[in-house]
Amino acid sequence: MAEGSASHAVPRWCTPGANWQREGDEVALHPGCVSHGMTTAQFPQSFVAFLEKVQTSRVFLRDVTPVSPMALLIFGGPLRVIHQEGIVVVGDKIRVRAVAQQAVVVKTIRQALDKVLDRMISSTVSSSRSGGKAPALAGSDAKVVSTIVTMLEEDERQNNIQKNN
Repeated sequence: MAEGSASHAVPRWCTPGANWQREGDEVALHPGCVSHGMTTAQFPQSFVAFLEKVQTSRVFLRDVTPVSPMALLIFGGPLRVIHQEGIVVVGDKIRVRAVAQQAVVVKTIRQALDKVLDRMISSTVSSSRSGGKAPALAGSDAKVVSTIVTMLEEDERQNNIQKNN
Protein backbone atom coordinates (compact mmCIF):
# COMPACT_ATOMS: atom_id res chain seq x y z
CA MET A 1 0.00 0.00 0.00
CA ALA A 2 1.15 3.52 -0.51
CA GLU A 3 3.03 4.90 2.47
CA GLY A 4 1.09 7.33 4.63
CA SER A 5 -2.40 6.15 3.62
CA ALA A 6 -5.02 7.35 6.08
CA SER A 7 -6.91 4.54 7.82
CA HIS A 8 -10.25 5.72 6.36
CA ALA A 9 -8.88 5.99 2.82
CA VAL A 10 -9.27 3.49 0.01
CA PRO A 11 -6.13 1.35 -0.25
CA ARG A 12 -3.72 2.36 -3.03
CA TRP A 13 -0.91 0.26 -4.43
CA CYS A 14 2.00 1.08 -6.65
CA THR A 15 3.28 -1.55 -9.00
CA PRO A 16 6.95 -2.46 -9.09
CA GLY A 17 6.78 -2.05 -12.89
CA ALA A 18 6.16 -4.68 -15.52
CA ASN A 19 5.32 -4.89 -19.24
CA TRP A 20 3.61 -1.66 -20.33
CA GLN A 21 3.35 -0.38 -16.76
CA ARG A 22 5.82 2.29 -15.67
CA GLU A 23 7.47 1.65 -12.33
CA GLY A 24 5.53 3.21 -9.47
CA ASP A 25 2.26 3.68 -11.38
CA GLU A 26 -0.74 3.59 -9.10
CA VAL A 27 -3.25 0.76 -9.50
CA ALA A 28 -6.70 0.27 -7.95
CA LEU A 29 -8.89 -2.68 -7.06
CA HIS A 30 -11.36 -3.52 -9.81
CA PRO A 31 -14.99 -2.63 -8.94
CA GLY A 32 -15.90 -6.32 -9.36
CA CYS A 33 -13.31 -7.36 -6.77
CA VAL A 34 -14.66 -8.57 -3.41
CA SER A 35 -12.25 -6.20 -1.61
CA HIS A 36 -13.29 -3.15 -3.68
CA GLY A 37 -14.49 -0.33 -1.46
CA MET A 38 -12.64 -1.45 1.66
CA THR A 39 -10.75 1.24 3.55
CA THR A 40 -7.09 0.99 4.47
CA ALA A 41 -8.05 0.19 8.08
CA GLN A 42 -10.22 -2.71 6.91
CA PHE A 43 -7.59 -4.18 4.61
CA PRO A 44 -5.60 -6.84 6.44
CA GLN A 45 -2.21 -6.53 4.69
CA SER A 46 -0.13 -4.02 2.81
CA PHE A 47 0.70 -6.34 -0.09
CA VAL A 48 -1.57 -8.23 -2.48
CA ALA A 49 -1.10 -11.05 -4.92
CA PHE A 50 -3.34 -10.80 -7.96
CA LEU A 51 -4.38 -12.92 -10.89
CA GLU A 52 -5.00 -10.21 -13.44
CA LYS A 53 -4.04 -6.60 -14.14
CA VAL A 54 -6.29 -4.81 -16.63
CA GLN A 55 -6.37 -1.30 -18.02
CA THR A 56 -9.68 0.36 -18.81
CA SER A 57 -10.33 3.86 -17.47
CA ARG A 58 -7.32 3.21 -15.21
CA VAL A 59 -5.18 0.24 -14.21
CA PHE A 60 -7.09 -2.26 -12.05
CA LEU A 61 -6.13 -5.43 -10.18
CA ARG A 62 -8.62 -8.31 -10.19
CA ASP A 63 -8.82 -11.41 -8.02
CA VAL A 64 -6.61 -10.04 -5.25
CA THR A 65 -5.48 -11.83 -2.11
CA PRO A 66 -3.90 -9.99 0.81
CA VAL A 67 -0.34 -11.19 1.45
CA SER A 68 1.67 -10.58 4.59
CA PRO A 69 5.28 -9.42 4.38
CA MET A 70 6.34 -12.72 6.01
CA ALA A 71 4.48 -14.74 3.36
CA LEU A 72 6.25 -12.70 0.67
CA LEU A 73 9.60 -13.39 2.30
CA ILE A 74 8.93 -17.14 2.58
CA PHE A 75 7.14 -17.79 -0.72
CA GLY A 76 8.14 -14.83 -2.92
CA GLY A 77 10.95 -14.57 -5.43
CA PRO A 78 14.69 -14.59 -4.78
CA LEU A 79 15.83 -12.69 -1.69
CA ARG A 80 18.55 -10.08 -1.42
CA VAL A 81 19.31 -8.84 2.09
CA ILE A 82 20.52 -5.26 2.51
CA HIS A 83 21.66 -5.32 6.15
CA GLN A 84 22.67 -1.64 6.27
CA GLU A 85 19.13 -0.52 5.41
CA GLY A 86 17.32 -3.25 7.37
CA ILE A 87 15.43 -4.48 4.33
CA VAL A 88 15.06 -7.57 2.20
CA VAL A 89 14.36 -7.19 -1.51
CA VAL A 90 12.02 -9.88 -2.85
CA GLY A 91 12.51 -10.49 -6.55
CA ASP A 92 13.96 -7.35 -8.04
CA LYS A 93 11.79 -4.61 -6.57
CA ILE A 94 9.60 -5.46 -3.57
CA ARG A 95 11.21 -4.07 -0.42
CA VAL A 96 10.26 -5.52 2.98
CA ARG A 97 11.59 -4.19 6.29
CA ALA A 98 13.37 -6.91 8.25
CA VAL A 99 16.02 -6.88 10.95
CA ALA A 100 19.20 -8.83 10.15
CA GLN A 101 18.31 -11.80 12.39
CA GLN A 102 14.87 -12.13 10.80
CA ALA A 103 16.36 -11.99 7.31
CA VAL A 104 18.87 -14.74 8.15
CA VAL A 105 16.12 -16.97 9.61
CA VAL A 106 13.93 -16.44 6.55
CA LYS A 107 16.77 -17.21 4.12
CA THR A 108 17.58 -20.39 6.08
CA ILE A 109 13.96 -21.54 6.15
CA ARG A 110 13.60 -20.75 2.43
CA GLN A 111 16.61 -22.96 1.65
CA ALA A 112 15.15 -25.75 3.80
CA LEU A 113 11.74 -25.38 2.10
CA ASP A 114 13.36 -25.58 -1.34
CA LYS A 115 15.01 -28.87 -0.33
CA VAL A 116 11.71 -30.23 1.03
CA LEU A 117 9.93 -29.34 -2.21
CA ASP A 118 12.72 -30.89 -4.31
CA ARG A 119 12.44 -34.13 -2.32
CA MET A 120 8.64 -34.12 -2.60
CA ILE A 121 8.74 -33.58 -6.35
CA SER A 122 11.35 -36.30 -6.82
CA SER A 123 9.45 -38.79 -4.67
CA THR A 124 6.15 -37.95 -6.37
CA VAL A 125 7.67 -38.54 -9.81
CA SER A 126 9.18 -41.84 -8.61
CA SER A 127 5.92 -42.91 -6.96
CA SER A 128 3.80 -42.06 -9.99
CA ARG A 129 6.10 -44.11 -12.23
CA SER A 130 5.66 -47.13 -9.97
CA GLY A 131 1.92 -46.54 -9.51
CA GLY A 132 2.16 -45.74 -5.78
CA LYS A 133 1.23 -42.75 -3.67
CA ALA A 134 3.60 -39.96 -2.82
CA PRO A 135 4.97 -40.33 0.72
CA ALA A 136 3.68 -38.05 3.46
CA LEU A 137 5.94 -35.48 5.10
CA ALA A 138 7.97 -36.94 7.91
CA GLY A 139 10.92 -36.10 10.13
CA SER A 140 12.86 -32.96 9.28
CA ASP A 141 10.59 -32.15 6.31
CA ALA A 142 7.56 -32.03 8.60
CA LYS A 143 9.51 -29.82 11.02
CA VAL A 144 10.34 -27.35 8.24
CA VAL A 145 6.68 -27.07 7.24
CA SER A 146 5.62 -26.81 10.89
CA THR A 147 8.16 -24.01 11.45
CA ILE A 148 6.82 -22.10 8.45
CA VAL A 149 3.25 -22.46 9.71
CA THR A 150 4.34 -21.17 13.13
CA MET A 151 6.16 -18.21 11.55
CA LEU A 152 3.09 -17.27 9.51
CA GLU A 153 0.76 -17.65 12.49
CA GLU A 154 3.03 -15.48 14.67
CA ASP A 155 3.24 -12.87 11.92
CA GLU A 156 -0.57 -12.82 11.72
CA ARG A 157 -0.84 -12.53 15.51
CA GLN A 158 1.60 -9.60 15.52
CA ASN A 159 -0.31 -7.97 12.66
CA ASN A 160 -3.57 -8.25 14.61
CA ILE A 161 -1.96 -6.73 17.72
CA GLN A 162 -0.67 -3.78 15.69
CA LYS A 163 -4.06 -3.25 13.99
CA ASN A 164 -5.85 -3.23 17.36
CA ASN A 165 -3.49 -0.67 18.94
